Amino acid sequence: DTIKVIRPDIIFVASPGRSGTLFLSEVFGCCDATTKSAHEPYPNLSDYDYSIYPSKEAIRSKVDAILEEKSKVRTYVETNHTLLHGSNFRELLVPLLDHGFRITVLRPIRPLPEILKSRHELAHGTSFCKNGQKRYRGLSWIYLP
Repeated sequence: DTIKVIRPDIIFVASPGRSGTLFLSEVFGCCDATTKSAHEPYPNLSDYDYSIYPSKEAIRSKVDAILEEKSKVRTYVETNHTLLHGSNFRELLVPLLDHGFRITVLRPIRPLPEILKSRHELAHGTSFCKNGQKRYRGLSWIYLP
């Protein structure tokens, strides 16, 4: 017996960050000429007013960008930790599924101590300044008891 594997149209690699998404993007990018692999491509859902809940316009812009890239290749791959922010992943998937795309979602798992160590070593903080005001973002607070 042979097993028939159906190649997905779109692959999303969603993780909490510091879980190898850049590496996986490079691996998928080596697949073949009909695969486009991108790591946190623009528009990135966290780019919009630093909101953990992107607006409908941000989601639409992201969907349009994916549709544009998908029109050029057989398989589009995106590795991106912002896919897990708020409820935006569901809002992103619905219009793509409505187009009839076969979508695969991969979630790499890395032990929490390794994630925290990596964030610390790279000085990934959760604060930034905007208009002279200190604001907070990121998911580090989720990792802490």
